[in-house]
This record gives sequence, structure tokens and C-alpha cells, in this order.
Amino acid sequence: MDKFIDKEALAEIGSGKTDFEILFTTPEMLPKLKPFGKILGPRSLMPNPKVGTLVNEKDLNQAILRAKAGQVNFRVDAGRNIHAQIGKITFTDEQLLQNFKSLMNALQDKRPLGLKGKYFIAGFIKSTMGPRWKLNID
Repeated sequence: MDKFIDKEALAEIGSGKTDFEILFTTPEMLPKLKPFGKILGPRSLMPNPKVGTLVNEKDLNQAILRAKAGQVNFRVDAGRNIHAQIGKITFTDEQLLQNFKSLMNALQDKRPLGLKGKYFIAGFIKSTMGPRWKLNID
């Protein structure tokens, strides 16, 4: 089972070096990563089954392929706000627009069948350190 993570990689994580964007693991390997939860957790790198980064060994290759293809993950906070990353500064306007449309389609697909009225009340988009812009939801 140690073929996925070695002592050298664990030592790098322990020293705070996290030069990766996503970390996939299997449930068998999770106990080796638990001591590094305080490093990985605040950076949203700790594997989690809700996000799809904690997978069975047979599903590992498929999860990696989905991530490389640009799978968008989103979360909803207690105030019913949706948080999602749709791109990076290196993306073109067309790529950002395509990712935004994909996110909106995924949210519409998750709309409860019995829900009446408006599903989206207001929308804003912003960069990590920049101002926000109001979206026209209609």
C-alpha cells in the first residue's frame, strides 16, 4: 500500500511544503496523513469523501482523470451561499465563462424537484483578493 505515498513525501508535507493543488488518497492511507491535518486542513488539501479526494483504490484513477479534466467543486455555507472556484488568473475569458456556465448547470441539476419560486436570489463573483461584481441572475 505504500506505493502511493512515501516517507519523503510525508516529510515534505510535515515541513509545510505543499506545492500541489489536490491530494487524493484511499481510506487505507488516511491514517498516515492524519498527523498532517493541521497543515493540510487550513489549505483545503486534506482528503475528503464529500469533495471526492478520498476514494477507493479502484476509483482512484477515475478521480484523478476527473480532476485533470477540470471538475468544479462547490460548497454551501450556513448562510446558503455557494462557494466555488471557476478559474485562475491564467485562464482566458472564454475558459472562465465556460466554467461558470458549467457551475450554473450543475447547480440547476441539483435543484430540488418540489422547490417553488426563485432558486437564485442574487449572485456575485469575485477574485480572491479583489472586489466583487453583482451578476444579473435573470
